Amino acid sequence: MTDDGPRPGPGWYSRTEDGSVAWWDGSQWTAPAQPEHPGPPPAQAMQPVPGWYPTPDPAVERWWDGHRWTDDVRPAPARPHPPATGVDRATEVIRLERIRWAGVSWGSGPSGLSVAFGVVFVVMAMPIVLFALSARYWIMGVLMAVMAVTFLFGAAAFFVNAHFCRELERRRTTAPSPSSYR
Repeated sequence: MTDDGPRPGPGWYSRTEDGSVAWWDGSQWTAPAQPEHPGPPPAQAMQPVPGWYPTPDPAVERWWDGHRWTDDVRPAPARPHPPATGVDRATEVIRLERIRWAGVSWGSGPSGLSVAFGVVFVVMAMPIVLFALSARYWIMGVLMAVMAVTFLFGAAAFFVNAHFCRELERRRTTAPSPSSYR
């Protein structure tokens, strides 16, 4: 990029001298040059999980199958527009780790563990319900019923969390469909 005339915005650009791409932050090259179509990481390095990853073209993502880059590509998800004021800066892609719903961050932990805890809470609520139904005094029945309902709400929360965990696991490992965008 030269100093005469307007400068392009931040992004990955081809470097004509060697056919690689590098990150231009709006004023200088900040990332080392990378090949246009990088090969898989070295065998001794830990392999990234299969999934959709950004390409030098910000409008497209490419599928990594866990061992190599495939020919499957798709349009990248829409990204929020930068604020009207402030300094432009490079951003990194952040994988979705939690889902915000009803004011709570859901999706922590493995889905099987959440299901197991939900089942444990339901099983723990059963004898409490029996004690509430057979209580000799009404106040004991009410207190036991409140305790049982608390356990059942806890179980419901674990089951909802398990649903969101499964959704996040599915999003991370969904392979491309045959009708992928090209």
